[in-house]
Order: sequence, then structure tokens, then C-alpha cells
Amino acid sequence: MPFRPEDTSKINHIYKSLYISEALAEQVDRLASKNGTSFSKMVVQMIEYCLKDMEQGQN
Repeated sequence: MPFRPEDTSKINHIYKSLYISEALAEQVDRLASKNGTSFSKMVVQMIEYCLKDMEQGQN
């Protein structure tokens, strides 16, 4: 299943910092812009997608 950004505005959130390479940040920025969302929302949804995929792979 392909990755699709979703609206997460009704979920409680906390702040965390990431230390990532400039090249990776630029890739995520481009993807976020292409999908009309923010860098933060894109990173969160990518993490959620990967975690769900990992859980499904363990079954």
C-alpha cells in the first residue's frame, strides 16, 4: 500500500527533536510540499506508516 498523508489535527501532540542530515531534511521538505503538508506532519505519518508495516510483517 502506498504512503498517503492524513489529517492528524485532532490528536494530542508533544514536541520531540530530531537530528537528521540536511539531505534527508530536504527530501522530506520536498515530499511535504508536494503533498501540501508540513515537515512535521510528514515525518510523523512516515513513522506511523513504517510502524504499521513492521507490525503487519510480524504476523
